[in-house]
Formats: sequence, structure tokens, C-alpha cells
Amino acid sequence: MDLRNLFKGAYVGLDMKKGAGVDVVADFEQVGWQSAEPERFNTVICTDTLEHMRDPRSAVEHMYEALNPGGACIISVPFAWYLHDHPDDYWRMAPAAVTHLLKG
Repeated sequence: MDLRNLFKGAYVGLDMKKGAGVDVVADFEQVGWQSAEPERFNTVICTDTLEHMRDPRSAVEHMYEALNPGGACIISVPFAWYLHDHPDDYWRMAPAAVTHLLKG
């Protein structure tokens, strides 16, 4: 999903497959922000993705690492939704689970 028209300035779309709004094709769990001088963002948006992560807590930690101080992380996850597997579908998270992940 291409959201760049909603944000001023730099926008980087990352997904595991090519598509609208995708600038970087990569596995988020493999990319991380582990370099000495990581790129930082004012906003990180993660829509309908955490259910595909083997380790969603680690994914949230990577998102926080990518944020500038005072930045915002916007996350959505499906709850009552059919299984879909690109590449896998592991989790259904209730609101309390997402809150728990974000407090990590």
C-alpha cells in the first residue's frame, strides 16, 4: 500500500514483494536497524504485518530503533481474519497483546 502522499519528506516503503509503494524488497526480520548510523524516521507504519513475523517483539524493537526521538509508530493487526500466508501467518493479536508488545 502506497502511503507516501500522506507524508511530507522522506518515505521508504519496505515489503517482502514488489508492489505499489515498495522501495525496498526485503525481509524486515532480516534487515533490522543494526548499523552504527541507522536511518531514522519520524513515523514508522506497520500495517497487517506483525501476524507474519516469527518474533513480533523483535520486530517492534526494530521499529523503535528506526524512530527519531519523539517519533510515532502506527501499527495495525488483524484479529478476526482468515489465515493468509505470505510467507507465513502465525498470530492473531487482541488489543491487549499489541499493548503488551509496545510496552516491551
